[in-house]
Amino acid sequence: MKLFNRVARLTVFSRSDISFAPLLFEGFRISFNIEYTEKLKKNTGAISIYNLSSDTYRFFQEQEKLSVILECGYNNNYNKIADCDVSLVSTKRQGVDVITTFKLADGLNALNLTFNKTYSAKIPIKKMAGDLISRLKEAGVSVANDFKNLFSGDNNNSFSFSGTIENALGKLSSVAKLDISITNNELIVSEVEKGFNNEVVLLTKETGLIGDVAIKDKGVEFTCLIQAGLIYPKKLVKITTNTFDNYVLPLKITYQGDTKGQEWYIIGSTERTGKK
Repeated sequence: MKLFNRVARLTVFSRSDISFAPLLFEGFRISFNIEYTEKLKKNTGAISIYNLSSDTYRFFQEQEKLSVILECGYNNNYNKIADCDVSLVSTKRQGVDVITTFKLADGLNALNLTFNKTYSAKIPIKKMAGDLISRLKEAGVSVANDFKNLFSGDNNNSFSFSGTIENALGKLSSVAKLDISITNNELIVSEVEKGFNNEVVLLTKETGLIGDVAIKDKGVEFTCLIQAGLIYPKKLVKITTNTFDNYVLPLKITYQGDTKGQEWYIIGSTERTGKK
């Protein structure tokens, strides 16, 4: 089996405990299956690393609020694939291997925090969004772009956030009529049925597309190598083959890989196609 010098490395760290020194693992067998969607829910998946020392995996199993960064690539050229919080660490023996698995819940530590605030009528939606975004930043969520300009208008009635940040984001999404989610611990805000930035991933056979796209009733499915560029939900992709030439806006993206196995793919699906 040709692996083309594929590489992966895993960093385990804590967003909340500054005394926790990040731990980097390179040269280990690493496998992963991570699913990202456009929905406001915790993206889930699992990353497994083989044959850690007993002291190391027991240490991880005893920790709370761990996070991981997974980087993959070829010939020691890495791209960040995942930056997620961990909901569970488990270890099992499989033959001669001891496999430690990190179960992922993207944005878990921030989304589970509380956000309680009440606004009177006619308060600009931008003000409510700004307060919630500030709370997310305090909780360690990355906010790469200034999304506040997407929030327009006033809320006609008094409005309250009560409960978790996840619930608050859901209410804000509804009142602002925008898509809001967290991907790789980064806040993503976009207009419905539009991409969240101006970047376009060009996907062809030469850039890693595997086979042709599968045409479905409401969209397409595609598979490409991880080297084809980083693709996530709501990031526009231009796919060109002998039979298909169009823009697609993925709703679900799955990363599957194993440094010693067959898998090394991005699998995408969408219900939306059309012009940029």
